[in-house]
Amino acid sequence: MGGRKRVLFHPALLAAIVILDPELTVALPARLTAATGADALTHCIESYTSTVYHPLCDGIALEGLHLMAEALPRAVKNGNDLEARGKMQIAAMMGGIAFQKDLGVAHSLSHPLSTCAGCITAQPMPLRCR
Repeated sequence: MGGRKRVLFHPALLAAIVILDPELTVALPARLTAATGADALTHCIESYTSTVYHPLCDGIALEGLHLMAEALPRAVKNGNDLEARGKMQIAAMMGGIAFQKDLGVAHSLSHPLSTCAGCITAQPMPLRCR
């Protein structure tokens, strides 16, 4: 849409149920596994380091980091490791819950930069901002 990234939100868009099935991610290439894992990792780090007081989100973020520290390298190295992929799905979900507290500058910058740089592709894209 005209080189702009937009966020759409309405309570009716929230999921009524979430199903985490690691078998659905087995065919995901290592590079995309690493990139999505890094995004989930960033959610937990930014939420935890936010100055907003929310001890429940802090605990969820820390457990997400704990799960990712062990599972992300395994999931990237072996795409068939269902235990690692399952732990990454749980950790990513925890990051999504934790960032309800707040996110930081990395995600604030990611919106305008992704408009310029595009998405993850097989080949890195040159940065072309207008």
